[in-house]
Amino acid sequence: MNMVTLTETFSTIRNVKVLVVGDLILDEYTKGDVDRVSPEAPVPILLVSQIFCLLGGAGNVACNLQALGADVCIVGRVGDDVDGGRLENLLHDNFLSTDGIFVQKDFKTPLKNRFIAAGQQLIRADYEKNTPISEKIEEKLKDFISKEISNYDIIAISDYGKGCISTNIMQYIINEANKYRILVVVDPKGKDITKYSGAFLLKPNQKEAYYATSSESCTPINDVADKIINQLNISYLLITRSKDGMILFDKDGFNENFEVKIKDVLDVTGAGDTVLAMLVFCLANGFTISNAIKLANISASIAIESLGCAIVKLSEVAKSLIDIDPLNKIVGDDNDFFVLKKAIDDNKVAVLYLEEQEELSNDIFCLIKDLDREKGDAKLIIHVDQKKCGTKIVNLLASMREVDFIVTSKEIEKFINHFSPIKVSRISKCLS
Repeated sequence: MNMVTLTETFSTIRNVKVLVVGDLILDEYTKGDVDRVSPEAPVPILLVSQIFCLLGGAGNVACNLQALGADVCIVGRVGDDVDGGRLENLLHDNFLSTDGIFVQKDFKTPLKNRFIAAGQQLIRADYEKNTPISEKIEEKLKDFISKEISNYDIIAISDYGKGCISTNIMQYIINEANKYRILVVVDPKGKDITKYSGAFLLKPNQKEAYYATSSESCTPINDVADKIINQLNISYLLITRSKDGMILFDKDGFNENFEVKIKDVLDVTGAGDTVLAMLVFCLANGFTISNAIKLANISASIAIESLGCAIVKLSEVAKSLIDIDPLNKIVGDDNDFFVLKKAIDDNKVAVLYLEEQEELSNDIFCLIKDLDREKGDAKLIIHVDQKKCGTKIVNLLASMREVDFIVTSKEIEKFINHFSPIKVSRISKCLS
């Protein structure tokens, strides 16, 4: 399976607008140390050193989309309680508007408190009561969505089964989206999946897919997928399978496997949100469904290497693509400087100019290694003329761990001058 390249990933990216609708959850983290067992019961005593909150559920999807560069509008409900206020404050802190957030008085804002010591989750305490969305709040959501929907490129539905995504709301969104030819991508929950009929893509995990179809664990996954696709009028079904990757099915019977490469699994919290965010971001940018899933897979592998709900940036995706194939370091087209900017993020850069070289001497290798030690946190960019130096030399430089990017375009000066957010250290060398 061919991997999407770095240039393919970023060169077509534009400013997209995403409407996120779903269950809002307050994720609380209580961190500390454990050095003894309670004398009252055989349980560890957590000496608390830090308590903080993050946005979970649809809020985490919105934050991930924002980190990718999308303009996001979030729609949902909170309860008339302290946790609802804390959640709205977090939205403000993350520069997300609360215009689409409505308060339901008889609803308890969902709170998940994770108790953590030495990077490990000891226990999770959930404070919630699944309350159906009231007719009043349902109408407010519909009114807000009807006024805003035409302004957005794609819609992400984050259904955590807390009651916000009712059948009425779901079908209303799909019907309105179809009027404007806007794709609807759903992360579903629960037994009744008929409410998602008409969506563009449904993304259950394997357990949810089997539960929704009342299938035995021994049932082939292709049969489970057929049941869902035949029951719903959807274009694609993407079943996520944790360490086993993902499988894409379509209504014509086609399926494709997507493997995932994971280094260390620290915490799977919010990985599904990260996948949903990257999927809708890529689809809104016109990526093929296959490339969108490959990048979502990479994003998920990054997310589960962090504790808690991770926010994955494009620069992290770029690094992963480079780890997969060092040739992704090579930026040749003048139009691809956007690629470089996204990949470098806000780091400083050091630029090494190599003149015409027929071969790489030991002096050049030593120089590069010296620069790697001297440049600190800066990214090392080597500028070469590929026509004069040759493809072999360019590829060899790209294979070096110390080299972050190779630029073969003559327009590098324009790029450096344009890169005002980054302090550029220019290093010019001419080696015979």
